[in-house]
Formats: sequence, C-alpha cells, structure tokens
Amino acid sequence: MACAGRLLDRSEGSLHLTFGCTDTDQPMPHKIGKLRLSRLAPPAQQLAVLAFLTGGAMADDWHTYSNPRYGFSLQYPSHVFAVERTSEAGDGQLFVAKNGDARLLVGTLRNEAQFTPASYQSYVARHSYADYRIGYRRLGGSWFALSGEKDGQIFYEKAMFSCGGQRINSFAMIYRSDQRQVFDRIVERIEDSFRPGPTC
Repeated sequence: MACAGRLLDRSEGSLHLTFGCTDTDQPMPHKIGKLRLSRLAPPAQQLAVLAFLTGGAMADDWHTYSNPRYGFSLQYPSHVFAVERTSEAGDGQLFVAKNGDARLLVGTLRNEAQFTPASYQSYVARHSYADYRIGYRRLGGSWFALSGEKDGQIFYEKAMFSCGGQRINSFAMIYRSDQRQVFDRIVERIEDSFRPGPTC
C-alpha cells in the first residue's frame, strides 16, 4: 500500500489538502480544496466581515467534527465554517469560511518516511511555508506547532503523532492578517479541542 500526502501543499498561491493511501505502488494524492486569498478588502467590507464573525453565536455555536474512519476530532465554529469537501480516501476534511477568506483543513496520513516531530516540522517549514516568515515554533515529544505570515496571510499548523509514530494527524488554518483578532481566538480553541484518533 502506498500513502501520499501532506496536510498542506501550496502551489502558485493555491492551498490544497492532499491525503490518501492506495492499494497500488503509486501514491494517489487527493486534492480536496484550493484557496487563492484575495487582496485585502476595503475597510468597510473588513468591518462587515468582522461583525459577522464576531456575532452573538460565537460562544456557543461550536460543533465537533469526528472523522468516521480514523477517529481524529476537533471542534469548530459552525456559524463561521461550513464543510466543503471530504477526501476520497476518507482521511481529510476541508472547511471554508462562510464570509471571509479562511480555510480549515484537518486530516491524517501514514508516517511512511518515519518522520519525528522535529524532522517533520522542518520538512513542513521548508516545503509548505518556504516563503512565509515563521514567527512561532513549538515542539513536544509527539507534536509540533508552526505559524507564520506572508503578504497579509497567516497560517497555523499543528501536527500530532499517534500509534507509536505510525500516523501523523494535522490541522491547518490560513486566514487574512486583517482578520487575526477573530481567527487567532478560533485557532486557539480548535487547537485545545484537537485529538488524534485511535485507528492506526
């Protein structure tokens, strides 16, 4: 069985989720989303977006997403994000902001390359975020977090290793810097709720 995937690949300004294993010798990436962040909106439009995102439902309208195949889970604000696509292999999910430029991606992949948290953090920084200014790095025994900024965009990614290092469970979010006062708080709560699944 061949497994393909990086949680977050960027190509020509696009953002897509690639996960998946096949029963052939050739990897089969599942690209389930694409994002091209627009230029910063006019101030009036920015205020309208922020007003929507910070509505009264903010405190309570959070749902739990649990992957039916692998069991990884997180909570997300359903009044902000809607489910857009699921990977063909059932190992990844893409959420999109209903009003505003943001994407939330979550998934799992088999650690065929035998990455450690430290080596995978370096790999992700080099290959997915080479053109970002990395401003935040954290590393634990079975996890890492990474964040950076570029041209009015912010990304945040966290990966957690499970099954004795056999699987890498990740979530990532990308959003506009001018909306960080909203999305920074959302990222914090998602991170607190994110759990790897028991299925190896």
